[in-house]
Amino acid sequence: MNSWSSRSTQDGRESGSRKWLYLGLLCAAAFSLDVQTAPAQNCTSTAVTKGYRDFNFGSTVYNLPTAEKPEHKLWWNDGFWWGSLWDPSANKYRIHRFNLSSQCWTSVGPDIDDRSQSLADALWDGQKLYVASHITELTSAT
Repeated sequence: MNSWSSRSTQDGRESGSRKWLYLGLLCAAAFSLDVQTAPAQNCTSTAVTKGYRDFNFGSTVYNLPTAEKPEHKLWWNDGFWWGSLWDPSANKYRIHRFNLSSQCWTSVGPDIDDRSQSLADALWDGQKLYVASHITELTSAT
């Protein structure tokens, strides 16, 4: 068996290097797309007296935005903030770009993960985007 083969766990989830390669290539493809043509998004937010209301993941996703250790969801590239965020209309985690003037996140794709209970860690190294996505089972200490 070569190092790029994948194996399935008991619950049918794919594991192995192939998953990471696929995710890395998929996310790197996001930056080869012309994201300037992304459709405008109407953004409505609750009025606050100072600052801006933050992004809301919604109730359909995992209730903790990161796992036990800090995981990065945002990165800076080409003058924009980018993020791995849940897109409720697509029912998937997708790449979003932040619009500073409207204070809105716009989904620009591609899809990162369609598992609502997954967590991800993103790293932009200046040339490539790496995203590691996983499911975590939290257990109580006994």
